[in-house]
Amino acid sequence: MRKESGPWRNGGGSHTAFVTPNDQKRLNALFSHERALYNGLIDIFESRTRVFPQMIFDISATERKLFAEVAARGIKWKDVDPNPLNWPTSLHKVRQELTESKKGLKINGQMDLMLQELGKLNYSVLPNTKRVMVNTVMEFYQHQADIIKDPQHSELIEVAYRVPPANLTRMDEKLKRHCQVVRTDVQVKYDNQEDKTLITCPLTINPIVVPGINLNERGNWNVMVVRQESGRYVDYNTPWLVEFKQTNNQYLLKLIDIGSGRVPK
Repeated sequence: MRKESGPWRNGGGSHTAFVTPNDQKRLNALFSHERALYNGLIDIFESRTRVFPQMIFDISATERKLFAEVAARGIKWKDVDPNPLNWPTSLHKVRQELTESKKGLKINGQMDLMLQELGKLNYSVLPNTKRVMVNTVMEFYQHQADIIKDPQHSELIEVAYRVPPANLTRMDEKLKRHCQVVRTDVQVKYDNQEDKTLITCPLTINPIVVPGINLNERGNWNVMVVRQESGRYVDYNTPWLVEFKQTNNQYLLKLIDIGSGRVPK
């Protein structure tokens, strides 16, 4: 068995991969969809976090699950019956959890508006990726809301002593051109005879091929990142990479694809 070295090894846990031309086009299109969803979530939650920090902070884990399911299943919330008993079958489980929660089943006001806006983000992103992305973005903004609603944040006269809330950067095609795939959507198979790993996932029609290594031996990961090598200019000849990361079931919000020729503002 070859070790993780040689011409096919790319530093930092990345592995050079072979992707068919048709799948390269497909991936580039999917990159734009995942980027659009990311930016759309920022639009929904960032301004509300500053205006209604207590409301954002108070969103429960079960309510986050409702948001995640609405996104993952492409449900247009504005078309959902206000009576929870008439919700789509796909939401029955989370409806039951909400009913049994301390807060109960109360979806109105800003919550209802956010769900309506979320239902409009109908992009071609894998459902499990949507779930993880929505949950991670909401957790991020809840943490910022906790900072904003702290009386010390507004009462401190010296700005230097305040803990500033963080923001997420809206991404363009240079900053974000990758897809993140959760482990349950990935199948990894090693071809011993040809000494190559075949990666199958819903993003591509054909397997992604990584030669010279058995990636089944990489056990400690839950997200695969597919992208082209970072650089100032990216074209058809830019190498493709797969990366396996352990994220504690979190979407990598600040993972960027940028070369030395550009610095994010």
